[in-house]
Amino acid sequence: MSGVAKRTGRSPLVDFVQAGGREVRGFLRFPRTHLITNLVFDSDVIVNAANCRSLSTVVLSGAVKNMLGTMLGVQKLRIHQPFPDPSDFARVVVDVHRVVRPTLSFLDLTSVIEGQGVADAVRPVGLILGGTDAVALGHSGRSCRRLR
Repeated sequence: MSGVAKRTGRSPLVDFVQAGGREVRGFLRFPRTHLITNLVFDSDVIVNAANCRSLSTVVLSGAVKNMLGTMLGVQKLRIHQPFPDPSDFARVVVDVHRVVRPTLSFLDLTSVIEGQGVADAVRPVGLILGGTDAVALGHSGRSCRRLR
């Protein structure tokens, strides 16, 4: 991303934490709020650029889960701990997505990473999906494992 920012001169990289954030009420009983970067609220358009990764805790990391990246700092890391069950964690992922609502989403499936960070396997798939509905992108892609 830094290469694109340098080449174009029109895409400055910004620090989500440095921009500050605000607590936003979600739709769940717990957690009731999410600390979201102010950049989301200061933007006219949110373009979500996600890659696909298969993970044991969420099965598929895609365009909807990518919106967790708008959460600030350690809250993003700590949100996994109270929800060890994938179904419960998925509810939180969807809740953050409902709060942030990207205008346009892209899901990069040119290659898919399978694993948990230690001997990850990279599988070629050869797709890039895009659209205004991040949920539909995930549904179109079904599962990274099925696309191989």
